[in-house]
Parts: sequence; structure tokens; C-alpha cells
Amino acid sequence: MQEEIFGPILPFITVNNEQEAVQFINARPKPLALYVFTSNKSLAQRIIDSTSSGSTCVNDVIFQIAPPSLPFGGVGESGLGNYHGKYSFETFSHSRSVVYNPTWTDPILSQRNPPYTASKLSNLDKLSKVHRKWFSIPRPWRLPGRRCKPGPAPKSCPAAPPPLNGCVVRSWASPEPVAENPPDPGSAPEAWTEPGPQS
Repeated sequence: MQEEIFGPILPFITVNNEQEAVQFINARPKPLALYVFTSNKSLAQRIIDSTSSGSTCVNDVIFQIAPPSLPFGGVGESGLGNYHGKYSFETFSHSRSVVYNPTWTDPILSQRNPPYTASKLSNLDKLSKVHRKWFSIPRPWRLPGRRCKPGPAPKSCPAAPPPLNGCVVRSWASPEPVAENPPDPGSAPEAWTEPGPQS
């Protein structure tokens, strides 16, 4: 069991439980395919979530390769990329990014180049503040069964918005959640107005 076997040989390795089986799999290079045989769906899902492989098939073999709409390929040492249908095209294609910078921006962009004088550092600090105001932070996530509709932006930006029923509250100053309350089945949905830049 040190190398991949291409032949009519099926080794059996006995383990005491599923954790030991997962440890055995994860201690070796990632396989091209992982086959799980069990009638317990939760057990199959735990093994799938705890391991990494190019593809997985439950209670069958090779069947995951047959559908042309499903990608097939390895991961890590078992291969790179996928093939089948559009996945073959994407594997052998490259998405190239192209940026056009007009020449009239040279006086502005030259501020980013050394030597860094006090004037340049001041201008860069001002540009970074403008950048933070132009790009807004994602709005609060909507939890199942609750409605969190953002309203018009207020004039001030609170440092820590109050917690709301069923909403993961995010402040405009930080994308990290600052409060979270579980939904109360007996209460009406509430909405939080997200602070943000003025138009």
C-alpha cells in the first residue's frame, strides 16, 4: 500500500472505527477516487466531509465517471484539473485579466512611487480614506425565516449597532459580525438600517 495499484488486486486494511479509516486515508496522498459502502447516509457524509479526493462514489464504483455533465479529475498528487464537457475546456483555458490605464493618470499614480515625502504620504492617506468610503461593506446576512431589509443610510455611522432579532449585525466600519441574536418565534421580523456612504 505504498503506491497506486494498476491491476486485479484489492487489498483489505482492517480498522476499528470510521475515525481510524479517515486517519488512514488522510495520512496518504489524496486519491483519485474515494468509494464508500454503507447504508448509513450520515456516516457516508461524515467520511466525505472529513477526506479529500478527486471524486467520490457511494455504494458503487466507477459510476461517478460516467455522467458527461459531472467533472472528473484528481486533486494534489492524483492530478490537476477536470475533464468532461465544459470542464475540459475550462481546464485547458486561461482567463486573462487586462487593465487599461490612461496616461492622464500618471501624475496621480506617481504619488505611489518612492521617494516617499511627507506630501506623498499625506496624499496616499487621503486616497485610502476615499477608497474606504467608495466600497461598502456587505450587508447583514439574512437568517432563515427572518427578513432583514436595509433602509436608507443614516447620516452618522454607529460604532456598534444594537442587536436585532434574527439578524447577524455588521457595522459599516468592520465586516466582522459584532452581535447575533437567535430568532424569537413569537416576535415580528425587524429590519436594521445599514450605515454607509452618502450618495
